[in-house]
Amino acid sequence: MADFLRTLLVLTVLGSALTGLLLVVRPLIKSKTVFYYLWLLVLLRLCLPVGFMIPLPAQAPEEPARTEVQQPVTQPAQPEVHPAQPAQPQTPSGQQGGTAETRPQPEGPATEPAFDWRGLLTSPGLWLTLWGLGAAFCLGRQVRGYRRFARLVRGTGEPPSTEAIALLARLDREGRVGLTVSSCVSTPMLLGVVRPTIILPQGVEPDRLGDILAHELTHARRHDLLYKWFAAAVTSLHWFNPLMLVVRRQLNRACELSCDEAVTRELDATGRRHYGETLLAMAAGQSPRGLPAVTLCEEKEHLKERLTAVMKPVKKGPAAAALTLVLVLVLTGCAAIFGAQPTPSAGTESDPVVTPDPDALLTDPVLYDLSNGLIAALPADLTEDLLVETPEQGEIFLSVYDKRSYEAGDGGGIEGMGWLFSIVRYDQVAFEQSLGLDNSGRSFFARGDGWYYAYLFPTDVRFYSEEADQTEALKIWEELNRRLPEEALPDFTARNGLEAFTSSDYFTADGTLWDSQHYYINYHTPDWSESVTMLLSQPAKQGAEGIWCVEGYFNNQLGGSATVIPRDTGMTIADYYAQLQEEADHGQHTDLLTPEGAAMDWLSGRYDGVTAGQLTRLEGEPAWDLWYRKLSGIIYEPLTVDTRVYADGQPTQVEAVEPDPEDSITLWNRLWVTAASPDPLSGPAVVYDAGETGKVIFLEQDGLVGVEHEGETSWYRGAYDYEKSPYQMMAEFCQVWKGEEETKAADPVQAVEQIFQYDSDVELYGFKDMGSSPWIEFIGPAELPQLQEWLATCTWEEVAEHPLDDGSRPDPPAGCWEVWLIGEGQLQLSWAFPYVVYYPQGRVYKTQIWHCTQGYEELYAQLAGLWAEGQAADLPSYFHDRVGKLDPAQAIVSQFGDARVLAELAQVERAVESMDWTPGGSGQAQGEGIMVYGADAHGRFTFYPGNIVYYYIDDAWNFWYQGSGETDLYNMLVELWENASV
Repeated sequence: MADFLRTLLVLTVLGSALTGLLLVVRPLIKSKTVFYYLWLLVLLRLCLPVGFMIPLPAQAPEEPARTEVQQPVTQPAQPEVHPAQPAQPQTPSGQQGGTAETRPQPEGPATEPAFDWRGLLTSPGLWLTLWGLGAAFCLGRQVRGYRRFARLVRGTGEPPSTEAIALLARLDREGRVGLTVSSCVSTPMLLGVVRPTIILPQGVEPDRLGDILAHELTHARRHDLLYKWFAAAVTSLHWFNPLMLVVRRQLNRACELSCDEAVTRELDATGRRHYGETLLAMAAGQSPRGLPAVTLCEEKEHLKERLTAVMKPVKKGPAAAALTLVLVLVLTGCAAIFGAQPTPSAGTESDPVVTPDPDALLTDPVLYDLSNGLIAALPADLTEDLLVETPEQGEIFLSVYDKRSYEAGDGGGIEGMGWLFSIVRYDQVAFEQSLGLDNSGRSFFARGDGWYYAYLFPTDVRFYSEEADQTEALKIWEELNRRLPEEALPDFTARNGLEAFTSSDYFTADGTLWDSQHYYINYHTPDWSESVTMLLSQPAKQGAEGIWCVEGYFNNQLGGSATVIPRDTGMTIADYYAQLQEEADHGQHTDLLTPEGAAMDWLSGRYDGVTAGQLTRLEGEPAWDLWYRKLSGIIYEPLTVDTRVYADGQPTQVEAVEPDPEDSITLWNRLWVTAASPDPLSGPAVVYDAGETGKVIFLEQDGLVGVEHEGETSWYRGAYDYEKSPYQMMAEFCQVWKGEEETKAADPVQAVEQIFQYDSDVELYGFKDMGSSPWIEFIGPAELPQLQEWLATCTWEEVAEHPLDDGSRPDPPAGCWEVWLIGEGQLQLSWAFPYVVYYPQGRVYKTQIWHCTQGYEELYAQLAGLWAEGQAADLPSYFHDRVGKLDPAQAIVSQFGDARVLAELAQVERAVESMDWTPGGSGQAQGEGIMVYGADAHGRFTFYPGNIVYYYIDDAWNFWYQGSGETDLYNMLVELWENASV
């Protein structure tokens, strides 16, 4: 079965390649008939598993140098740790003659083996069954449709006119083709392989009968119906190949063109004109699509081409005939190819070994045979400090640990310590899905044979030691983290014949997924609490008939872009959008045919009540991800920085500036569009020059930014009218670097005033778990006096640095370990130590730190309480988003372990909205609660007597609330639960 499926895939690949080649040479083949029958080569290539193999040059196998491969001993696996925690390592055995380290295994009852899903999904029997069902469905659908249509024609058939019968008798002297008239057809056609019959629509003009019958008789004499049935059968075998639709359409098109050529070959100009008029007259009709029948006017969209070929036939001289003969021979030779194989080397029967790049291979490696047939190598001088895991199952097939940290952590009961990195691979679909995810702790480094290889690494510290003097252990830890990625990954790529690859290689030079026209469209909620800019592109077809999609979006408030990938489709994004495009071609998804419609479609899955009035198309050609693609690499590593003034395109008053590397240049939170080149350059500018990497010109003129690379300069401007132009920001930095200006806050009271300087809302971040994202609330300028009053009650002294968290603090107020205020700058407070850290923004700055010597705990409790009050007040919106807006409006209600479906939530939602909510505590809950959650169980609300509510998202994010109002939510839900369906 596996061999059959493999052969089928080879045939579909070869047939697809031959299809592409035939379409490429089509303009060179002047004979429509020759081109028509060349499609027979494609069909034969798709169904006949025969042909000759192209010999490849022999390559003598070369056994790579190996040291003894260390084999891991069996140990129990450990659970995953964010972001990607591999299985617990196994201590490798020593070199030959060594003894493997082992541990006693705990005794316990034997467990039932888990169902082998991997074995099922890789079973040839499953895929053969799916293929067979698909082929039977595709072919059976055509046979059934043909038979139904033929019965319909027979049932409505009427005798033709005497004139038509006489004309058919003159043209078909042998009488092999029948003739009938049917009211269910609107264009002439030929049906029947064994007993062909011409079907005429009612009302055919007598002077058109000659052209119609000549055309359909030509189809009958050439057995075009049999040809089409053969094509239907072959393409049904390859139903999974979207190119089969192209094959069928192109073959039908070539069939009609060649038939026209045969009919009009002996006609003069008048006859050709009359034939063309007949085509036009019959074009009003519509033939049944998808049936193996031949008609006079099968595809209206190709009518112009047919009329041109009829009225202006191409003259075929000796040169054209010779070229056609050569192309026929070439295509026939290509069709006979069935693959390629290397020529066996003399004296060996082993498969050829890919010769690795000697510069990338380790000189003294220890090799590891991996479960997927690949080989990993680690530097031999480091292996005594390592533990290596090579799992037999799962996505991760190599994990490497620092032996000292792992053993110290394991001895102390701390799992996952010492993890250095793992290697995992993904297929095309899984890789594309990763593009739309947070890839912290994952970096792609190679690809090959349809797989994408990623390097997983911890995003937190996994070094652990209980030694009094950790200097030596830390030195080894740092060396392992430095050398292993630099040496092991290039070796893995070269040794296994892979191609070096990063995620950015998957995108176009413009940083986009699709090489198409792009637009920016802005959306904001009515209260401006959220604002995004979407990048719209055409992923399948360009022009008015092509669908649009949201390829990415930019957070206008926080900055930063994200790629949008259709989730959980089970197919590549190209195939997914090709399928949508095909459906749109047949009248579906009409809303996707405009950028605004596609934006509305995407937004409707994220927000409620989106209207067209909330969308604005921005002017300018998008320059997506410009900061990361072009600007950051130059700005962060400049060779020189200078200020200058351009006059008539020439730099004057050039003055070098020495930048401070600790200063943060915040241009990553801006969106860009392309701009016209200023001609000439004029006015003040700041220039960053990074040599061969490139040059960035911040021009005061129109706020333009130019990026020069390899002698060419591209110009950009902000997509929005930001508070300050890029030049103004860079000029302020230069003033400070020259010692001309430095703006510092006198204390945290003044710092918080600077954060609110534009009288706009400020984000209030609260962190309940420092390993998770913050919970964000908003406070307005009206809160500024209260914040300043709280800060003023404390005593402050400015310091150069703050200590690290020693973990000795008790639980924080409101469960909030850190509080950040983010506006025109950031003010950060931590429960771990009494310090405030200030990062100004929108001006040139130095980071400032103040130590609070008095009043910090009260201050922190006030800020954490403000944050907790804000998120408690939003409980009605949380309930609506997680449960209330479900469609249909229903949720699962669970009490005492008995889950029931609650179909009507409006009463509960109104009651929640009518109450005032404040932070609560678990100690207030009495008795058993009743739980409400959606079908996906994401976000659960547990209601207790006394209007106490526990909102659980995950172990990091969970809150207690106290409601005040006349409604008793607990009793309301108990009553609804008792009446709900089980």
